[in-house]
Amino acid sequence: MIRRAVLALLFAAAVWRSAGDYARLVRDSFAMLRLPYEERRERILGGDYVVMRRLAAELPRDQAVAIVLRRPKDIDRGIFLNAQLYPRTTRIYDGVDKYRADAHRPRLAVVVDGAEMRVEQP
Repeated sequence: MIRRAVLALLFAAAVWRSAGDYARLVRDSFAMLRLPYEERRERILGGDYVVMRRLAAELPRDQAVAIVLRRPKDIDRGIFLNAQLYPRTTRIYDGVDKYRADAHRPRLAVVVDGAEMRVEQP
């Protein structure tokens, strides 16, 4: 009997603590339901998604693209950019030096430097 009371108390405390967050999630979900699909993605994924979609629209579809990471911790953005540039052939380079050392590197490069992504020849 005491075990059930303790479990019920713990469950009630968990519900009490998470009710506000749950209500906010439900409210946000209903607000996004009215938005177009791309606008929902922009709102959830943030500014990186907008920049990546712009790059995907601007870059030629038939040309290979090098994704050059300035720092190793930019790998998440590099992989996400790789997915947004599909079906282009891409190659991710860990640093400008490795990109320049590759004799078979793509001529078109997107440099990922933190939150900034730009097309250039590093």
